[in-house]
Amino acid sequence: MQNADLMGQFRIFHSADSSEKCPSISLIGDNNNNRPANQRTSHALIWVSLPGLRLEYWDEHTLFTICDEIGNPVKVDNATLKYSSGFAAKVLVEINLANPIPNKLWIITKYGCFSQEVLLHNLPKFCSKCKIVGHSLS
Repeated sequence: MQNADLMGQFRIFHSADSSEKCPSISLIGDNNNNRPANQRTSHALIWVSLPGLRLEYWDEHTLFTICDEIGNPVKVDNATLKYSSGFAAKVLVEINLANPIPNKLWIITKYGCFSQEVLLHNLPKFCSKCKIVGHSLS
């Protein structure tokens, strides 16, 4: 039912002109409400590095399990999956910046436990007062 309501706000046109190499689709009635710059969110996609993590933990399932403690893992870096990124495994993680973000994780395995450093790359501006991405307190 909700999808029907959304479709009522938009009209989609399909160009079937055979002279075009690729048909085009136009979206009318957006009113700029769906643009990322207009969204108020505390979530951001951030590349997380796990420097010094042993290679036996570099598979997607294990990296996602580790990064679940930081946020919602989305993708493992291709170089990491090919074991060619060097010293650190990298995972793209959706993180809620309004929540505390650990700089270390304590990882417990059946063979023992160890501390793992967590590095965040290219953090967006985040306002701790408004709790939204896009600006910071000055």
